[in-house]
Amino acid sequence: MKMHHFIVGKPIDKGCVCHINGDGLDNRRENLRHAVRTSGDVKQLVEIVKYRATVCCDDDIVRNDDGVAVIVLRCGSEALVDDAMWRLLSQCSWSVEGWGYAATRLDQIGILMQTLIWTLVHGPVPEGLLVDHIANGRENRLDNRMANLRLNTRGGNMHNKAKSANTSSRYYGVSLVGGRWQASIMFEGTPHMLGCFHREENAASAYNKAAVRFYGDKANLNKLDDPAEE
Repeated sequence: MKMHHFIVGKPIDKGCVCHINGDGLDNRRENLRHAVRTSGDVKQLVEIVKYRATVCCDDDIVRNDDGVAVIVLRCGSEALVDDAMWRLLSQCSWSVEGWGYAATRLDQIGILMQTLIWTLVHGPVPEGLLVDHIANGRENRLDNRMANLRLNTRGGNMHNKAKSANTSSRYYGVSLVGGRWQASIMFEGTPHMLGCFHREENAASAYNKAAVRFYGDKANLNKLDDPAEE
């Protein structure tokens, strides 16, 4: 049996026992409480991180060769962060989760680094939205500087993903079908066929127009030298 369960009683159903100050080894009775895991846990985690930062030593900010503040993850990779966030984020141990994002668990609360940063700066993420990296590509999922973060819908986040390397076209939403270039786009789980074109660039241009129509200023657009339509 876990010590904190022994002290305050083992939780039932989906409950748990939380350490109020975030220290899993501080099992004094006044530091323990029963709780149910909800979205409100992010607020609790933020308070834990702020508390720890007030009592930590003033370590020098760790920087990469370009002078950018970084949080070193367990795997040895580095997450880019703003100077103002470094001391707060360094209170947690960070790893890379399956999708390539930096994540931590603190007192049984799991959270992505970009979500914690956004909450620290702007407050809770609104229901139905998530924190998205503006620059797409797996290599940018560890760039957690505020200038690279924004709120987005889940569908918009999927739209912003990097283009797969195993496609017939160098453009988003374009594929070679029967000797012609076919353009399509996904919106809210539904594929939309945009037509077939003789030129690859024309299909890419059709995709761009649909992306703007569906996703507005968060549209992930193809870069075209000659966007003229057929």
